[in-house]
Order: sequence, then C-alpha cells, then structure tokens
Amino acid sequence: MLNYLFLSQRLRKSLLEIFKEYPKTKDEWRREAPPFIFGLRPKESKSFKFAMLSVGWSLVLAWLVSFIFYQGARILGF
Repeated sequence: MLNYLFLSQRLRKSLLEIFKEYPKTKDEWRREAPPFIFGLRPKESKSFKFAMLSVGWSLVLAWLVSFIFYQGARILGF
C-alpha cells in the first residue's frame, strides 16, 4: 500500500508539471483541455498528419483486439 501511495504521489506531481499551463478550474479543464493523447502527439511528431495516423492506428488496433477477444469468448461459451 505504501508503494502505491508513493507512486501515485509521484505520478500526480509529474502530471501537474505537464499540465500546469492548462486552465486551473475543473470547469475550464472540461471545456478547454484537449484529450491527453491527441494533445501530446502533434508536439512529439511535429506533424499533424502523422499524429492523426498514430491516433487512428491506435484506435483501430484497440478495436481489433477487443473484437477478437469478444468473439473468442463467445465461441468458447463465456
């Protein structure tokens, strides 16, 4: 339990450093802050097209894995 608390405090500090330039209140955060993945991808890749390709690929891959898992579970009778 102590390691979990330590990790979550470190994670919280890291996230606060990353997002310190974003709006401070919860309402402003919900309205104006971009989604986490989409907000970081263009900065890393320096290309909007590559960022969209990366996000799209991640979504397609996640859908495909969940579809295969669901169909496999149905076939096995779960």
